[in-house]
Amino acid sequence: MDPQTDVVEEGFQIDGAIVPTGPMAMFPQERHYRIPRVVDPKSSVGIFELPGGILHEGQLLREMHITELDGEDEDVLVSDASLYALRMNAVLARKIVRLGHVEDPATIGRLVPLMRVLDRGTALIAIRRVTHGDVIYGLEVECPHCGQKTTASPDLSSVTYFRPADCERLEWEYMLPKASRKAGHDVVVKWHVYDGERELLMSKVGKQIGDKDMLTWRIMGRMMEYDGKPMELTGEHFGKDGRIVQNKGLVELYRTVKLMSQADRNSLRNEFRRVEGDIDLEVGAKCPNPICGREFPFSIDITDRSFFFPVETTPQSG
Repeated sequence: MDPQTDVVEEGFQIDGAIVPTGPMAMFPQERHYRIPRVVDPKSSVGIFELPGGILHEGQLLREMHITELDGEDEDVLVSDASLYALRMNAVLARKIVRLGHVEDPATIGRLVPLMRVLDRGTALIAIRRVTHGDVIYGLEVECPHCGQKTTASPDLSSVTYFRPADCERLEWEYMLPKASRKAGHDVVVKWHVYDGERELLMSKVGKQIGDKDMLTWRIMGRMMEYDGKPMELTGEHFGKDGRIVQNKGLVELYRTVKLMSQADRNSLRNEFRRVEGDIDLEVGAKCPNPICGREFPFSIDITDRSFFFPVETTPQSG
């Protein structure tokens, strides 16, 4: 079964065409789409499409079959005994019962850490939709204008996804504009698409340093080469206890990224997003305060525990 995707009808029209607006305007219209849920009536398994997909034995696997969470998954989700990325690996490996033509659990378990973070996020949303339904009922939000608290019920079936620039390509190059002008030659960064293995490295970093320097580390986590010189964050930069092991290569990588101009860092981050694709989790709500009454956006946090443990699972009556 190949679930069809719906083109997102958002933005403004020029000669009948939908033109995306706002921060998502960097993505061409052909990369905008929504993912419907197709349910296998024999098993109640949800069937979804990955925005990127994963290459396996020469084939790009895009279709995934998802089953609902159970008690064992609950215990994994709430446990702090292991890193976030490892917990997500365990849940994804258990809940993805088919990936493309692959149904062998061991093979799926090996493929999960190699999935793009875009696809991992898509799979987590799919698991939530199969387990609790498409609507997040009674989500508490706060008006940023007056501080009034209210509830919203965003529909996950309306979430917009943006395909990667090239679903089969994982390594890219980008010329830093400001560094190139200063150096008098093209200063090129070679980088790798953010995937589960790199997410695991960032989980280790986050556990040790928290939010300190995370913008720098997130660039480091993708880099493979800078201006012709290999520079890459790998598992070798972490000890058996998961803590960062400083060495000459790691210090050089850190300093290189730290000393990039803010203009180049921002330009590079925009390139990451343009190439890797994205999930637009921003939705809207309206303040119930009669004095305020303004509409405001908020983002659904799929990394928060409450995403899988909703307070309400059905709409309140009255």
